[in-house]
Amino acid sequence: MLLVSGYSRVITARMLPSRQAGDLIDAHCRLLTAWGAVPKTLLAIRVHLCGPRDPEAKGLVERANGYLETGFLPGRLFTGPDDFNAQLTAWLQIANRRHHRSIDARPVDRWESDRASMLAIPPVGPPHWWPLRTRLGRDHYIRVDANDYSVHPRAIGHIVTVNADTEEITVTCGDDLVALTHTAGPGIRA
Repeated sequence: MLLVSGYSRVITARMLPSRQAGDLIDAHCRLLTAWGAVPKTLLAIRVHLCGPRDPEAKGLVERANGYLETGFLPGRLFTGPDDFNAQLTAWLQIANRRHHRSIDARPVDRWESDRASMLAIPPVGPPHWWPLRTRLGRDHYIRVDANDYSVHPRAIGHIVTVNADTEEITVTCGDDLVALTHTAGPGIRA
C-alpha cells in the first residue's frame, strides 16, 4: 500500500499480507499514524473506484508506484516481509529527499507545511477489524486466511474471539489471551 501527499509529494508505503479490506484499512491507519496527521480530505472517507487508464484520478499514486518499481525494487534481495518493509522505509527516507521536478522542490522540504495543514490523528485508534467468534475445536487450531494457528488447549470447547490485523493475530477466551502470533506478512496470511 502506498500513500502520497498531494502538496509535498512525500511517499509512505508498506507491504501487506493480502488485499482484503481489513488489511487495507489497517495499513492505511498505520501509514497515517506514521505521518502523525490526517489529510482533511480523508475524514469521512468513502470508496471511490477509479477506472483503468484514468491518470487524472490517480496519477500521483500511479507515478509513485512506478517510481518504487524502477527505483526501489531492481537488484534488491529480501529475507522476508519485515526485511522488505525495513528496506522500503530506509529507501523512502532517501527518496523523499530527492528533487521533485513537478513541484520544483524536495518533498521533505515541503513536508512540515503540508503536515501543518492536516488534522491531528484521532485519539482513539481503530479496532482490530472484523473479529471472529467461534467455538474452539478439540484440535485447538484456528484458521485465519490460509493458515492454521495453535491456541492454548485450555480453551477447547469454549467460545474464542479471533482478532487479526497486518501485524498480529490474537485469540482470547473471555478475558484470557490464549494465543498471540506475530504474522510474518505477505505469503504467510494470504
